[in-house]
Amino acid sequence: MKPLLNNSNSLFIFAFVLLCSINTLGFNANTDSLKKENIVKLNLLSLPLKTISVQGEMTINRRWSFCLGLAYIPNRDLPFGAGNYIKPFFTNSKFNALLITPEVRYYPIKKQSATNGFYLSGYLRYKHTNFNTTFAFVDSSSTSYVFPIHYGADAIALGGMLGYQFKVKRFSLDFWVIGVHGGYQQSDVDIDITGLTVLLDKPEVKEQMDKAFNNSDVPRWLKNEAKNYLAQNAVAFSWSQPYVGIRSGLTIGFRF
Repeated sequence: MKPLLNNSNSLFIFAFVLLCSINTLGFNANTDSLKKENIVKLNLLSLPLKTISVQGEMTINRRWSFCLGLAYIPNRDLPFGAGNYIKPFFTNSKFNALLITPEVRYYPIKKQSATNGFYLSGYLRYKHTNFNTTFAFVDSSSTSYVFPIHYGADAIALGGMLGYQFKVKRFSLDFWVIGVHGGYQQSDVDIDITGLTVLLDKPEVKEQMDKAFNNSDVPRWLKNEAKNYLAQNAVAFSWSQPYVGIRSGLTIGFRF
């Protein structure tokens, strides 16, 4: 997979400055008479989606805190509720994803303090998606064709969010009202076409392939690519695209 850095130098530089600013904020920590506090949280809204989402938050000073969020989507079948017209062609489907979200929060209201009340935050989000499946079908002559497919994607984005956190004795309720982020995503697809050998061995298919390779109207680059794929028994391609998303949630936490 190609590194995202090649496509988003400015994004990484800004993210680096954002996260390193924590050290600058920490210089004021000794001047504020605030007891340091840590909170471990579980996102309740992610549970119905069969996603495990946890977050840790620690105070830096009276106005600022730092959070680190982790979310994991365990292996599941085809995502997004793929319909009955698609599922019969795919078997052994496994989809999972990992999200890492470092975040800096600012609590602006003077009567409140860090980890309590309204806040604004800036965050960096990294997402890794992994999807493996097998595409299979049977032709009219009852010949089976099987093609293992792998899809992988890495995305990174910067975003901002507003929210409100309540303290209830040793617990907290943190409402992520709305967050929006944007960045870049790099995706790769690998298809094992070994199953085509059964098809290519048929005399009528060989005849058609020979005609195609000898046809002067077919571009030379296309012929070369096809020959390479057939020789390697694999098709691989990748692309980059914008990555945008929204963020919301409701967490319950334990303070210590």
